[in-house]
Amino acid sequence: MTPSRENMRLRKAFTLVELLVSMGIMGMLATVASAGYYAATRSMAVRGVQDATASTIRMAKQRAASTQTRTAVFFRNELLRGGSSYNNEAMRGVVCAVRASGRFSGVREKGTYLVDEFNDFNQSYSVAKNASDFGTDTMRIYRLPRNPREAPKGSDTTLVYTRVGDVVSALAGAEYRESLLATSRTAGASETKEPIHAFAFKKASGGKNLDWAPGDVYAIEISVIELPVGYIFGSKLPTSGNPVVYDPVTPIMFGPDGKTQQETRVKVSLCQNIGSTSGRVQVVGEWTTDEVKDED
Repeated sequence: MTPSRENMRLRKAFTLVELLVSMGIMGMLATVASAGYYAATRSMAVRGVQDATASTIRMAKQRAASTQTRTAVFFRNELLRGGSSYNNEAMRGVVCAVRASGRFSGVREKGTYLVDEFNDFNQSYSVAKNASDFGTDTMRIYRLPRNPREAPKGSDTTLVYTRVGDVVSALAGAEYRESLLATSRTAGASETKEPIHAFAFKKASGGKNLDWAPGDVYAIEISVIELPVGYIFGSKLPTSGNPVVYDPVTPIMFGPDGKTQQETRVKVSLCQNIGSTSGRVQVVGEWTTDEVKDED
């Protein structure tokens, strides 16, 4: 018996139950796929953070051995965005490789100027026309321990202007004109003074800068890597009251031979905002990287 066209049309249609079951299955598959995608993305991000940190440490180690100059790797955390409610906080870690550049021979005018009479700063940096013309651009300098076997402190870093100042003309004091801040050169019967240039502090928050002393070894950055937002070093969170955590991880020092006495394991954490009335941030995962080992 040949089925009618009406019966054939009804057989081709889906019932409501079948449609609901199909939609439920597709929803489950989408959820599983989405979770897998985000898990894979997060895993790749974590691996990228670890690789970037490890490569910076390896680069500092290689630079120390190739140039026979002390290098170090510093870690710090920055609060990029904050507020009294903490609802919109954003933070990230920063890893910096630095190399020793010299020793400061003098600290002048209550720590305003850092002088290295054996380094011609004016050959590497632009010179300010006067004491108030340092501009707005800044950079970090780092203090390394005098004993190469000691680890530097994470907080031993400070901001200075990228322009250097003529300390003789800036201070305009006779005691400086006749001291190590000015060298005398005689050309016939005339004597000329050649000024020595120095770094100038950018005024720190609260008006206090890092206390430097004559003989301190200073270092400049050779590589700076910023982690993705949300990833920090250690697990101590920056806050609006303490926007920069300087000591999340002990810095790593490499001697001129490229070897280190410090632990090279570095903890990296992923922070996440917790939705609440006051808003807060918590660490939702921690990972470590240990890539550098001294060879026997």
